[in-house]
Amino acid sequence: MRKNARGPRQVAAGAEARAVNERRVTVSSLQLPNVNLPADLRSVPFVRLTGRWLESVGFTIGGKVRVRVEGRRLVLTPLVASEGAPCR
Repeated sequence: MRKNARGPRQVAAGAEARAVNERRVTVSSLQLPNVNLPADLRSVPFVRLTGRWLESVGFTIGGKVRVRVEGRRLVLTPLVASEGAPCR
């Protein structure tokens, strides 16, 4: 077991392994600048992912990403140079 970065709480080895494969983030809102929209339509859902862990799984700065929707799930896949054609 190791100490959790947030405090003295102990983290089991299994939980540490899961942490590499799973992240929990909060869906925030982003205000669109278009003043021609009503106020209730200017706010859209926004998800931000940051961290060195993205590099460790193939997401590089400036790299392209394919976003696929599977039901209620988003699947993000880093594109390699041969797949670097414009995404649709």
